[in-house]
This record gives sequence, structure tokens and C-alpha cells, in this order.
Amino acid sequence: MQKNIWIGLVMVSGLLVGSSSAKAATGWESNLLVSAGAVESQLSFGQRADATNLADGRYDVPAMLSGTLQAAFTGGGGSLWRDIRALGREPEEWQLVVASSGGRPVQITWDAEKLPEGFNFELLDADGDQVIAMDSIAMYTLANPAAVLTVRVTAKWQGGMK
Repeated sequence: MQKNIWIGLVMVSGLLVGSSSAKAATGWESNLLVSAGAVESQLSFGQRADATNLADGRYDVPAMLSGTLQAAFTGGGGSLWRDIRALGREPEEWQLVVASSGGRPVQITWDAEKLPEGFNFELLDADGDQVIAMDSIAMYTLANPAAVLTVRVTAKWQGGMK
């Protein structure tokens, strides 16, 4: 009898741990590839239920900037290659700083089909006076080799592009 109770407790605790892990993983993540010729830098941004808007050791990855192409998200967590924020804050904006000294055009690409449902994604380039609907276009070429851009995410039910 005690053995059955013990097995039951182990199974219930396993279910509780599993459900809390599933809940903690709630959110989304997307990638950007910044390239200038053969030089590339991959960045990730997103939201998770258990993340904060500051530097989280669990999710955020500090950028180690060097070379002819430098790209990073800047904000509450410093310069980051991966910036995961708290879930449920829309609109949310990520500031992307790009600098290239290689003399080649800088392109930013993403997989529009892998952007999560239920959100509008925009890439804003104030210098180039451009607003790109990221679910319609999957690439943007910078007008300047050094730029500050904004990735803006809004929930579709709060208005926006669609």
C-alpha cells in the first residue's frame, strides 16, 4: 500500500513539474541574420513568460563585438545577441544597432514564415525613412553602413498593420 502511495506521489510531482516547465516556456522567439558580404551575425529576440526586460542569464546572450560587422540589440540588458523579454508587453520594441566598416552593403534577413502568429512585426529604419512589414518582406538592405533600427512587435488584436 505504501509503495502505491509513493508511486502515486512521484507521478503527481512529475506532472506538476512538467506543467510548470511547459508554462515557463510559453512565449516565442525569432532570428535576424545581419550580413555584409561573407561576414554574418545572427541575433535572436522574443518573449517568454519567465523572462524580464533586463539581462537574464537564462535567456539573454551578451554581444562580443569585434570585426568589420557589428550588430546587437541594445537596451535594458546592455548589448545583446539574444534578447528575450517578458511576455505580455505589447507593443514591445528592440533597438538594433548595426555598424559595418567592410565597404559592403548590409542586409538584414529573417524567415517571415516562422514569425509567430497573433503578432505584427515591423522593422523601422528612421535614417532610411522606412517601415517594413516583416511578415510580408524577408530582407532589408541598409541605406547607411551604420544604423539604429527598431523591431516593433504588436499584438494583432491591439491594432497595427493587419
